[in-house]
Amino acid sequence: MNIFNFFSSKSKAFLITLGAGLVGVVGLFDYLTGDIPFSLFYLIPICFITWYTGMHTGILTSFACALIYFFDQYTDIRIPYYQPLVYWNTFIILGFFLVVTCSLAKLKAALDKERIHARTDYLTEALNGRSFRELVETGLIRAKRYKSQMTVAYIDLDNFKIVNDGLGHSVGDELLRRVVQTIRGNLRRTDTVARLGGDEFAILLPETSSEQARILVDRIQESLLKVMRTNDWPVTLSIGVVSFVSPPSTFDELIRVADSTMYCAKSGGKNQVNYVVIWDESATT
Repeated sequence: MNIFNFFSSKSKAFLITLGAGLVGVVGLFDYLTGDIPFSLFYLIPICFITWYTGMHTGILTSFACALIYFFDQYTDIRIPYYQPLVYWNTFIILGFFLVVTCSLAKLKAALDKERIHARTDYLTEALNGRSFRELVETGLIRAKRYKSQMTVAYIDLDNFKIVNDGLGHSVGDELLRRVVQTIRGNLRRTDTVARLGGDEFAILLPETSSEQARILVDRIQESLLKVMRTNDWPVTLSIGVVSFVSPPSTFDELIRVADSTMYCAKSGGKNQVNYVVIWDESATT
């Protein structure tokens, strides 16, 4: 774990406390060094708190640092003639701190947005294929380590092309978004939905047995079909659900089995759910 991940995993209270400690250290050095310029070092706690806790706490930290700077300079000035200069310097320093804080907060927000876009499907905001692969590979390692079950549901939308061709791509896009929204509304916090292709989706259900998966997927199917009927969309669902008692070695094996299970449902007449339980890893090869 690198230092950025380390701090990102900490609570906001911990980060603010640490940042406040840095402010105190910098303020102390500023006071002790006297005539040596030390104001730029206040940017260390300001940037730290802004990056990890947000712009509002960064602004408060900027004001706190400017106040400490003012106190250090004001008490160090022995000739009253120069005291008005301290007010002006503090005002300039505060303005500089605030510009840095706002700029850094905007940069962090832009980077976070790009990071999210890199992991999600632009249309539905479900995970994209690459991120789903990473998530599944991590789940496989965990499932083998703790000998837990894992279930994957592979969903294909029947007759989706009819919607795109007959009603337009804007309606098709809305349908895809509604599919993801409906699935998410029926998932647990530990479950994840991903868009793997144009009208193909996958759901990862960690630590989920075949019995638990059947209850969950049946509810998802019912909710999705209700959405289709409500909007007069001629779309049904072919779903392949594979529960791995012994998880496969690779993501590719898992997807191959799930995809094959889904196509069995589709070739059987569409609008069906095909449930399969894999007891042994060798059964996937």
